[in-house]
Amino acid sequence: MFFLMLLISFGAIGSILCMIDTVIPGFFIPAVAVMVRWVGVILIWAGVLVYVGRQSSTGGGYLGDLSNPGRTLCLHVGKSNGKLLKARKTEPNRLKARGVGRSGNMNIKDMGECINVAGHDLVITTQDDGHTVPLWLCDLIDSWKKRYGVKNENDLNRLYNEISKIKSYTDLDKIKFLEPVMNDPEKRRQILDLSIDDLREMKERLFDARTVNVKSYLDWAEGATPYDNESLIESEVAHHRAQDNSLRYLGGMDLGKIAVPLFIVMIGLGIFYIFVNGGA
Repeated sequence: MFFLMLLISFGAIGSILCMIDTVIPGFFIPAVAVMVRWVGVILIWAGVLVYVGRQSSTGGGYLGDLSNPGRTLCLHVGKSNGKLLKARKTEPNRLKARGVGRSGNMNIKDMGECINVAGHDLVITTQDDGHTVPLWLCDLIDSWKKRYGVKNENDLNRLYNEISKIKSYTDLDKIKFLEPVMNDPEKRRQILDLSIDDLREMKERLFDARTVNVKSYLDWAEGATPYDNESLIESEVAHHRAQDNSLRYLGGMDLGKIAVPLFIVMIGLGIFYIFVNGGA
């Protein structure tokens, strides 16, 4: 919305400056009036270029295109950034997109359960995985990490082998892997709020109100390699760390947030200077 408002603002101010002779007739001498009109033209195109550049860098413009059953949009998550990509559906369960990866192309397995956004099929892809990532899987893994402290697939298998055998809540204190979370009062309460059957199955209620368990994950994982599953669990934290490290600050301020407002202020000072000199 910010860049759309920037486009509208630049367009409105630029249009007024282009028609300056009709707004305040005779206020400027002809030479200055020509300069003001050129400033207006520059502002209009500056707004257009900033907006188009933003749409191109993020891929957001794809949402405005007409939907195509042979195309799928990918929300592609890299280590320090993410963008929308337009992918072509090829042989069954494969998606191909250009401009990503070392080879310049992305060929990944479509695991299904896409999201419909503005008529487009939208899937989530990541830099480390050779398959799309359903939203329910992201929520499930995040829930396991928060509730049990699971960090990778080895931790998941280790915990599941032990927790699936419990007969009462007291057995939870005998599981060494759960010692850190059971010693935390808040996390302990969250675990004890679950029934014994839910704990045995590591059952979770997800964002879309569906309930899934370890078996749901294992059934899905049959279509992916062990490396894909492990990297999916481990790369989430690494991705957020890379995002933080990619920011550059000056005096505690993010330079990216002040660049555009600073540009607008400079343009405004230039217009003010022209008005003052022209009126004189």
